[in-house]
Amino acid sequence: MSPEQDLKSLAIDALRYQPTENEIEDSRYPPSYPTPSGIVPFEQQTRAVLQERVEQPDDNPMIFSPGSGGLGARFASMAHLVLNRNGPFGLDDAVCVLIGGGVFSVEEAHEIVEASRPHSALYARNLQASIVSRRIAEDDLEAAASELGHPDIAGFEWSGWRCIGRYHADRGDTKAFFAIWKNFKAGQQKHSMPWLKQYLVSGVAAHQGWEAAVKVTADKRIGEAFLCYAFTPLIEAGDVDQLLELFRDDPLANQVPELIQLRVLTEAIRKAVGIPPVADHSRFLEIFERIKAIDPSISKTVMRERDNLLYTLGLSAVSPDAVAQIRKTIRTPWLRADLMKPKG
Repeated sequence: MSPEQDLKSLAIDALRYQPTENEIEDSRYPPSYPTPSGIVPFEQQTRAVLQERVEQPDDNPMIFSPGSGGLGARFASMAHLVLNRNGPFGLDDAVCVLIGGGVFSVEEAHEIVEASRPHSALYARNLQASIVSRRIAEDDLEAAASELGHPDIAGFEWSGWRCIGRYHADRGDTKAFFAIWKNFKAGQQKHSMPWLKQYLVSGVAAHQGWEAAVKVTADKRIGEAFLCYAFTPLIEAGDVDQLLELFRDDPLANQVPELIQLRVLTEAIRKAVGIPPVADHSRFLEIFERIKAIDPSISKTVMRERDNLLYTLGLSAVSPDAVAQIRKTIRTPWLRADLMKPKG
């Protein structure tokens, strides 16, 4: 029996195990949070398998948590959450990571789902969602969509479709993304939709350029609020001078509203100077004066955005004079106070 096959048997045994009342009571309290005895063998082997896998940086697929709606994380990050959890061992989380990360084959995963169903409909749903995640990681979107038809995931299909949408968003594939838009149920469970839109605009910027990304925001399903992500590659590069040139000279970029331009520029300065910053950026004063010129009395929304811009710029400042100018201009007390903390 291979380690993976043995782990599958241990997973099934753990999911079927019914802790005693004493074990349930003991598992609620720190500092030890003892794992129920019937789950211990699975926990021990899972920790060994995950620890070995996280040391293989090239084997790090994206995993979508059940109900995440496309808010995924890399295998290594999810594995670390299982390994370093501050509390009782997360049985279903561990099995989901093992499925999503490909430690279990899809066939084995289906066996585990079948075994878990009589004991917990929630476990079955979460594990089935992880099979969808695995299919996406294998680039088999047709199979992923087919898995979404499973009864265990009924009522949560929108989450899986958003995970497929994330796949297309990361690749800047607007045609495929909008083709399944209705399946996202964007009017329901709205928490992940802003992130999904952000991923799309950033993905288009990465694969097709900022111009194409700006045009995507003209679609009413995305909107102007996501314009700043059209410049993600330039922000990540900390290319403040190129951004200033674009906003000044390019007819399309010049139409970007001032507040959004300034958000892009302050984030780019933050990238350029590093964390913690070692020197004020050469464009600090220029950007500061533009932010300062915004009238905070226009609305509370404008005032908050102005203060947030000043705060971000302040995090990029080193000289006492620069920090003092920022603090004097910010209206929100806690933001002023926070700028006095050490940067890093």
